[in-house]
Amino acid sequence: MQSHFVSGVITGALALCLCQFLSQWWGGSLVNVISGDPEKWRVASMVAMASIASVLPGLIAGFISGRRGFIVGAIAGALGSFLYGAYVEGMQFLSGALKLNARTWVVVFIFPTIYAVGLIITSAVGGGAGQLLRSNNRWRGP
Repeated sequence: MQSHFVSGVITGALALCLCQFLSQWWGGSLVNVISGDPEKWRVASMVAMASIASVLPGLIAGFISGRRGFIVGAIAGALGSFLYGAYVEGMQFLSGALKLNARTWVVVFIFPTIYAVGLIITSAVGGGAGQLLRSNNRWRGP
C-alpha cells in the first residue's frame, strides 16, 4: 500500500508539472493572436485547459493510490507546485527577466503563495475523485 501511495504522489507531481507547462504554452499560443482580440472560443478553450490541468494530476494520483485520495492529491499538488514554481522562477533568472537583489528576492515566493494554494486544493479534489473512480465496484469484472 505504501508503494501505491508514493508512486501516486510522484506521478501526480510530475503530471502537474507537465500539465501546467503545457497549459501555459498552449494557452499563450491560443490567446495571443496577431489579428487583434481573441475570439470567445479561444478564451473558453484556455479556461477549460487550465481547469483540466489543475484537476488531472490529482485525479491521476488518487487513481494510482487507490486509498487516501484527498491526501495523495494534496501532497502531489504541493510537491508539483514546488517543482513547477522552482522551474518558472529559475527560467526567469536564467532569461534575465528577473535579477536577484535586495529588492526583488520576494518575487521568488509569489508563485508558492498565490498559485500553489489553489493547485493544492484542486489536486486534493481530483485525488478524491480518482480514488472514487478506482473504487467503483460497478466497473469491476464478475
